[in-house]
Amino acid sequence: MTKTTVTFLPIVIVNPIRAVAVTAAIEAARRTVAHPRRAPVVCQTPGEGPPAIEDQSDVERAIKSLCRSIGAQDAAVCIIASFADPGLYLARIATPVLGGAECGILMALTLG
Repeated sequence: MTKTTVTFLPIVIVNPIRAVAVTAAIEAARRTVAHPRRAPVVCQTPGEGPPAIEDQSDVERAIKSLCRSIGAQDAAVCIIASFADPGLYLARIATPVLGGAECGILMALTLG
């Protein structure tokens, strides 16, 4: 019997702000749930974008670099690591994308 090798596309978590320390914290949390026989999970920080997302102008600045980063991925899914979900619908043109706020709200709705 031959052994079948399964290759998974990665799950890419994109931090839309340029705070590398935030991406490092996400990476540390990711490592606690990593599993060698499942899809790899990669954390990234786009080179551009605001230092934080505090208002709509920060969202607008984050969208361009975030969508460019997501569009360049060969991923099973991308996750936007921001509760503001900047560029969520625009990014979905390129690849499947999940947003933290959307996922949190949908989970809350299922719990009543």
